[in-house]
Amino acid sequence: MTKAISKRTLDFITFIPFGIAISAFILYLRYSLPIMLHEKIAVTGLILNYANRFRNIAIFSGIIGIIALIVTSIIYYSTGNRVVKTPTLLDLKLMLLKAKSNITKAVNIIAILLCIILILLLGMQINKQSNINKQNLNIKAVELTK
Repeated sequence: MTKAISKRTLDFITFIPFGIAISAFILYLRYSLPIMLHEKIAVTGLILNYANRFRNIAIFSGIIGIIALIVTSIIYYSTGNRVVKTPTLLDLKLMLLKAKSNITKAVNIIAILLCIILILLLGMQINKQSNINKQNLNIKAVELTK
């Protein structure tokens, strides 16, 4: 006789690769953003290697997490109850309200992430523009007269 794996255990097993991916991506941003935003920082190959390794770990763990999510969903559907319950009008209204709240949360999170990306891109553009202006002030014009 085999003991069925609980839903909580499967959720935890599914969360582990996503947790690793999120933490590795945060570390990647921690090491790569200062390099991208400031041109005067001395960058060694070791720092770039660490940043690239964290990025690769985040991508690999994300892929493993997606595979684990697919496997757990297959396990849920294969071991789930086969009894079909006909939903009432109240159940449908509750499902609609939950879906609306989840959609608004997702839209808010996406809007915040887009704002952060926009701020970072504008900061990089302003930094590049200020460096160009500083370089133009340092250039001395030479006039040729006949």
